Amino acid sequence: MAGDRWTLRSVIGSRQVSGLLPALLATALLVGVGVVILSSPVAPGSDEVDMITIPGGASSREVAHLLEQAGIIRDQFFFRLFLRVVGADARVQAGEYRLGPGMSASELVSRLIRGEVVLHRVTIPEGLTADGVIRLLAGLGWGNLATFRELLDDPELRPAWISEDSRIRRPLEGYLFPDTYSFPRGISERAILQAMRRRFDQEVDVRFKERAGELGMTVHQVVTLASIVEREAQVGRERPIIAAVFHNRLRRRMRLESCATVRYALDKHPDEPLFYRDLDSPSPYNTYRQDGLPPGPIAAPGRASLQAVLHPADVNYLFFVARGDGSHAFSRTLAEHGRNVRKYGAGFR
Repeated sequence: MAGDRWTLRSVIGSRQVSGLLPALLATALLVGVGVVILSSPVAPGSDEVDMITIPGGASSREVAHLLEQAGIIRDQFFFRLFLRVVGADARVQAGEYRLGPGMSASELVSRLIRGEVVLHRVTIPEGLTADGVIRLLAGLGWGNLATFRELLDDPELRPAWISEDSRIRRPLEGYLFPDTYSFPRGISERAILQAMRRRFDQEVDVRFKERAGELGMTVHQVVTLASIVEREAQVGRERPIIAAVFHNRLRRRMRLESCATVRYALDKHPDEPLFYRDLDSPSPYNTYRQDGLPPGPIAAPGRASLQAVLHPADVNYLFFVARGDGSHAFSRTLAEHGRNVRKYGAGFR
């Protein structure tokens, strides 16, 4: 009897299971179809993209809501579940993204967790002072000017080759490399300056240091002289010649007598006139009164000016004067220079 009852239960149970199988298969099929539909693009094949900003610290709920509101995903609940299943619900990175309805859920998640944010280009021109650089950045909306100013004196950003010198106005002067950068929105002021410092370190490679040594100069001295060349030269082809003039004067222990250093000493804009009385400024940056190089750079030199100092022209000029059209008249003797000054003017009032 017991065996008969077991057989009867088995038959009944097998019939129940066999009856459930179609339902289970149908449910699984519906779930699979649902997953495919919900994870597929809202608008397959669409190239349309919108700028979507994911705020810092946003939860997966907030991210999903934001994407649904923008029409990027079909269902925010499913998207949150998808994030959780793939272990990405806490890995979404903040920032600006270009996302569109033609992207699948997996593509969206991939971009969000890899931080494929939109990068914006910003160009820092050659010849700006450190203050000019941060004013440009703050003016373009890349940070707070006061915060930038504090960071200019941060010892952690100071180049390793700069020795402690109380006469140096700004440790970062000349070392924020002028170039075109790509930054994401929300980047910190420190990160921006660090990127510019790293870019300068890349420029100062082994060959740079070796060549500086051949000239009997330190990296800091090369950068300092290059900054003067940068501010004096307006015509590119003249950079190596102007660099040669300064090299020649240094070798002869003549003062550089660079107007650009006087302007820096007095915080004068390049378009402001210089007066003869300005040449008496006691600043250590005034090369009309101080021997040798100033204590540090007066602006950010570009690659061309750095290379001009490392590889100056083979000329024996000792003087130059601006012609008024951006170019200069060069001379070897004081008498020649005097004639050029009378012809073109000394540039002072």
